[in-house]
Amino acid sequence: MFNLLKWYFGLQLVKTAELDPKQHYLIALEPHGILPFGGVANMALSFDKVFPGISLRGVAASFCFYIPGTV
Repeated sequence: MFNLLKWYFGLQLVKTAELDPKQHYLIALEPHGILPFGGVANMALSFDKVFPGISLRGVAASFCFYIPGTV
């Protein structure tokens, strides 16, 4: 599914700085709009190719699971 979204919308993750794999980083996506598919698709499909050696973990605010229609 993410491959189709990435192809259809022409999504591309662009590296603007080198990141040291020994450091820790916080990367935030602001999911406003209908759905945050663009950011998620880029992170899921391109992150390890663009930033090799940096592990990626995703989290969500727990209150999101208590509001109807958000999941």
